[in-house]
Amino acid sequence: MHLFFSTPVWINELNNSLKNFLTLHDKSQLVSKLRLVKSSEEIKYVKAIKEDIKWLGYLWEKECYASDYFEQLYSWANYLIDNDLAYIDSQSSKEIADQKGTPLIPGAASPYRNRSIKESKDIFLEMAEGKYPEGAHVLRAKVDMSSPNMLLRDPVIYRVLNKPHHRTANKWSIYPMYDWTHGESDYIEQISHSLCTLEFKPHRDLYDWFLKVPSQTLPVKASLDDEFINLRFLNYRKAHLRPEGKP
Repeated sequence: MHLFFSTPVWINELNNSLKNFLTLHDKSQLVSKLRLVKSSEEIKYVKAIKEDIKWLGYLWEKECYASDYFEQLYSWANYLIDNDLAYIDSQSSKEIADQKGTPLIPGAASPYRNRSIKESKDIFLEMAEGKYPEGAHVLRAKVDMSSPNMLLRDPVIYRVLNKPHHRTANKWSIYPMYDWTHGESDYIEQISHSLCTLEFKPHRDLYDWFLKVPSQTLPVKASLDDEFINLRFLNYRKAHLRPEGKP
């Protein structure tokens, strides 16, 4: 288990120390949940994470999996298509990457960006039914190809993956990407505070965009300072919880 994944468990135990932080946001407690976000959720990793949490001396209140929400995520993806906020791109992954641009140069729009809603809907359904090989099509959110945040340049949110899943077996031939799954799962579970390490800060804009379309309640987001993790020593007094927008 990644060291950071254990921090919500510790923070839940240190609830009293966070009383002022929680009161500021009108929340009385942090609820610790174990959720596997990777769509693959390979069973060996599931078992390892559970064992690590138990080794730390904790038990979770509720066990959740991203795959619990595949139906809802698929429905919301169709909502995006219906509202011209997502489209099916039939380019190769290399072609898509080449069009992304650089942090200083805007990206180029895909030739499929203005594909009709009906055609994108039809292909997306066929992708879900397993009618295409891997790499044939992806579903991309229609965000902003000129955004300085390259993660907003029409990110892929679904791809074909013709592999069985340890919880859903062969039901799905498409799987959601992490950024799409993360925020929507937080909303479904009514997560009040979303914690991340600083390297994930650029993902926040995409997290917010996905949750605002359709309109959903945004969790309070906070960064855990890099000082939290010291290679030689761990000390919760080094944790700096910073509500978004605060220095």
